[in-house]
Amino acid sequence: MFRLVVTGLLLSASFVAVASVMSTSASSARLDAVIADDHRLDLFANALRQSGMDTGRNGSWTVFIPTDDAMRNEGSDFLLGSVLLTPSNADRLDDVIGHHMIRGQKLQLSSFDSRDTLVSGAGNPLTIERIGNGLRIDGHAMVLDAIETSSGMIYLVDRMLWPETWEGDTLAGASDS
Repeated sequence: MFRLVVTGLLLSASFVAVASVMSTSASSARLDAVIADDHRLDLFANALRQSGMDTGRNGSWTVFIPTDDAMRNEGSDFLLGSVLLTPSNADRLDDVIGHHMIRGQKLQLSSFDSRDTLVSGAGNPLTIERIGNGLRIDGHAMVLDAIETSSGMIYLVDRMLWPETWEGDTLAGASDS
């Protein structure tokens, strides 16, 4: 019981801390250049390049990108780097990367209501909730920071976003050990 209460207090405190940390910085560079140059995003930037999705042309984008530290902390760096970046999982890589993107829209923080459901670049629903001054994505990822670029918005998040359609799916090359 005590563990449950302490865990709940810690989770509540982390949501308050995250909501107050988020700020928006601006860059006159294009979204793809900012992603490539920000070394906090190297893991995702590599997967984005390998997926073939081009955020440099084709209008505006809103992208939710987990930081490298966030991916290492949750273990998704291994799944992304060692499993999804294999030829047998190319379609799944496209789904995951696409699930982090909203095409054709540069959504500012002020664009979001208390709860919005958008369609991700992979065609899946992406739920965005306003929590105080911050945002929670798909019910679990918190936005840590926001970067405005000339062609879109980048929201740094504290974990990977996984499409709901993956429940029960098996990845080629993933082991059960």
